[in-house]
Amino acid sequence: DYLFFSAIEPSLRLKWANTIATIMHPNVGWLITVIFPLATLESDSFKGPPYHVSLMDYRSVLDPLGFELMMSTENVPSIKPRKGREMLAIWKLKS
Repeated sequence: DYLFFSAIEPSLRLKWANTIATIMHPNVGWLITVIFPLATLESDSFKGPPYHVSLMDYRSVLDPLGFELMMSTENVPSIKPRKGREMLAIWKLKS
């Protein structure tokens, strides 16, 4: 996922997570997310596209469905305008 989650109305994100959980096979596939734009104090004024997001936004909809965060890092090779505003997170759906 890259930019799709941040474009979804926050109240509809659980529906997105349920769809992802439905199409993934437990313990087989990986969900790779590049989280942008990160909601940090520095970037909170940047609201697009169209919502800023955080790792906790993803966790709030993925954790209850059995996704486990396998790794996350803010050390992402980003283009200059996005440097420091992206995060990579990798998830696995547990059975």
